[in-house]
Amino acid sequence: MISLTYRRYGEKGLMMKDFIGKEFEPVEMHKLIDMISMREDKDHFKVADQEFFRTPQVVFYDDNGRNIGDAVCNAASYGHEEGLIEVMGFGLTFEKDGDEVKGYMTAEEVLEMFDNFRKGN
Repeated sequence: MISLTYRRYGEKGLMMKDFIGKEFEPVEMHKLIDMISMREDKDHFKVADQEFFRTPQVVFYDDNGRNIGDAVCNAASYGHEEGLIEVMGFGLTFEKDGDEVKGYMTAEEVLEMFDNFRKGN
């Protein structure tokens, strides 16, 4: 399912701007996509462009092909100012976690969360 035809908006110093005009670069998203491309379970991921935000989104799938979560770094995501990732899904619920998303994550933390969710942890 992985498609590596995403656009690298943050490459070579090209910065994004958030809603208040502050510049950011989605560094961890690019790192996440690069890390996924080296994994053996590539069929559990899809990389797409978020047209409104013009940034990549990674969608995660379980062994049955069901969408179980996604990861973004855009002008509205928690942590974008620092180039970090926000995830949604993976069993996060407002009642249990205080929010349905988790932000300020590194690429390594996102993949660890995905792997733990698939293992049932």
